[in-house]
Amino acid sequence: MGTLSDFVSKIASDALGRIIAAAPGQFVKIMTSAAWCEVTLDSSLFAVLLAYLNHVGTEVWAPATKYDHSLLGGRTVIKYSDVGFFLVEKRLVALIRRESPKSLSYHVGYLRGFDIEKLLNKALNVCPPNKSGLWVAVSKKEGEIGWQCQGTLQEMRKVWLSPAMSALDNDMAQWMSSRKFCTEAGLPWRRGWLLWGAPGNGKSSAIRNLAIKHGLNLCVLSLASLTDRELSTVWSSITHCTPCVVLVEDIDDILRGRQNIRDPQKGFTFSTLLNCLDGAAAIDGVSVAITTNDLEAIDSALGRPRDDTHWNQLSTRPGRLDRCIRFDNPDFVGRVEIGKLLLPEAEARDLAAQHDDVSLVQFQSLCRDRMFARMQGGLAAAS
Repeated sequence: MGTLSDFVSKIASDALGRIIAAAPGQFVKIMTSAAWCEVTLDSSLFAVLLAYLNHVGTEVWAPATKYDHSLLGGRTVIKYSDVGFFLVEKRLVALIRRESPKSLSYHVGYLRGFDIEKLLNKALNVCPPNKSGLWVAVSKKEGEIGWQCQGTLQEMRKVWLSPAMSALDNDMAQWMSSRKFCTEAGLPWRRGWLLWGAPGNGKSSAIRNLAIKHGLNLCVLSLASLTDRELSTVWSSITHCTPCVVLVEDIDDILRGRQNIRDPQKGFTFSTLLNCLDGAAAIDGVSVAITTNDLEAIDSALGRPRDDTHWNQLSTRPGRLDRCIRFDNPDFVGRVEIGKLLLPEAEARDLAAQHDDVSLVQFQSLCRDRMFARMQGGLAAAS
């Protein structure tokens, strides 16, 4: 049986939930009260808790950037870069990211009496750490846009490591290992890739598989309906997902050179996109993969190959998109390797010899059809 103080605390917290929703200006006062508690988290647990709260909590105040109150109510308040508030079971929970010139730390704040350990255990069960999460940009209340975790990425077991995918894998590994060097040297820790080539050759799936391999969150960003303000907002809020790879698919459907062909009047501008990639809005720990089926649509200021004779080369604009990797139709050796994932080697070679100049997904489909035919033949023989 709980004590009288527990009972009073519960009644106060229930009332507090209603007050918070109506009076967001009370947040700072709450955070400086004697009833406010904070626990320091590592970055992975912070990301796990954020993903969980996006599912079960009610966001009552979106993350505020560089909120600064050095003195309030006679108490010194530590500056922080981002803070977001959620109501969980009618209790206030805050996720706080504090940044100073020498350190970066993550915290969860709550009112005394809340079972924070129970909340963390629930979050760990739903969103295990050290797993690549799939994040998508979604519209929230009052027209705001932000990232929402859709769960962990599931590893694909049967994957052909194409030359393009191998090159991307090596470059991604080098970028991941350069974090300490970039930090100590004062260099931006960012990377960008343009993945181009005929459709159906594994550009997007390569990013998904390599995000899983390197333990990166995968943030899928659809630019089609975003305004300048929305693009800037969603980009600035990506700090909660880092380190991550942002995937922008088929940019040629939206941009033609520097022109937004999807929504010329209200859509985002080319300059805003460039500012997100390497301007004032650029964020460390973010790698970007942009795919296109039409190389002619890509402006050199964004980053495109200097010529089309090399399938893996530096771009025209390193720092935005650093490398350009062409995903070609698989050659005979590649088709055999794809076939061997589903068929006996002799049968894979036979099928590879019969079908030339087909995309990866087209040849995969042929292999599946052959595999199904073999299975049906085996069942018929058995009956």
